[in-house]
Amino acid sequence: MLGNMRTWPKERYVAPSELVKAYLALGDKEQALLGLEKADATRSFPNTLKVDAEFDPLREEPRFQGILKKLGLD
Repeated sequence: MLGNMRTWPKERYVAPSELVKAYLALGDKEQALLGLEKADATRSFPNTLKVDAEFDPLREEPRFQGILKKLGLD
């Protein structure tokens, strides 16, 4: 399924946060963090980033904390 999701943005809009959540479900924190950094660069981060439980696996990651701080959500 994730392989298919990677091709969707070429065919339709897929929110970067949805890909991030898929990576988190697979336990791939590195790809999830890269996805959040991409979402930040395109200003398409989820507005629930600070409180959404799906992002809990990233809460202690320094890069995640940096993203929150950069967005003023710390």
